[in-house]
Amino acid sequence: MRSCHLERRAVCARSRKICGCLFLHPWTKIRGKMSAIPECSYFAYIMASRSHTLYIGVTGNPQRRVFEHKWKTHESFTERYNCDRLVWFEAYQYVSKAILREKQLKGWRREKKIALIEKMNPVWIDLSKDWYDVEPADLKRATDRMNT
Repeated sequence: MRSCHLERRAVCARSRKICGCLFLHPWTKIRGKMSAIPECSYFAYIMASRSHTLYIGVTGNPQRRVFEHKWKTHESFTERYNCDRLVWFEAYQYVSKAILREKQLKGWRREKKIALIEKMNPVWIDLSKDWYDVEPADLKRATDRMNT
């Protein structure tokens, strides 16, 4: 795995090693075979707003779920508080382990959650910034300029 894309890595809860399984698309070839996400297919994650309001969730499809948060497809906490930046995630093989981790994180004090985020992502960059062709904020700015 290339070292230049640290944001494209997850810590696999099973092996406790850094893996890139989050970003393997269904069309990615692995050892000559077409493959979907191998081994780790569930993720505990944290979304944040610009003001660092936090949302903790779990998903089996991180690209779709983050897209839903960014584009505000559901009336929810993340829409209300504009939590549209993926700032932390962990990969799990089993959904039950991901759910347990989500519940554990939700029980933590805010300071401990922030320390966890800053250990993986010290400057709080959006780890999903390269996943999509257009970011919602960029599209809104562009269309606002066109309308004026």
